[in-house]
Amino acid sequence: MTFIYDTHPQKMTTPFDPFRYNGALQFEKHFGNLMYLQFIAHNPLSTFVEKQQAETEMVIARRKMKYWKTVAGSQGLDSEVASAIAHVKKQWQAKD
Repeated sequence: MTFIYDTHPQKMTTPFDPFRYNGALQFEKHFGNLMYLQFIAHNPLSTFVEKQQAETEMVIARRKMKYWKTVAGSQGLDSEVASAIAHVKKQWQAKD
């Protein structure tokens, strides 16, 4: 079972250039994923297996967030990352 991230390493077939992407938008996507995975991990209605899988994928989400935050910083998008954090948190507060 996988919620968002495949937990098995995949080989890249083409070169990857992170600077072709907006680092802040990629960070926002993975931060949103992290919020969803935290919801699953802390939801009393989630099964043990679902909680375990969410915890495993949260490690991946945090790693990707760290990577994209670094890319965004080198692109001069630090303020956009801060805005993205506020935006995603606001979305999740609305769902409470």
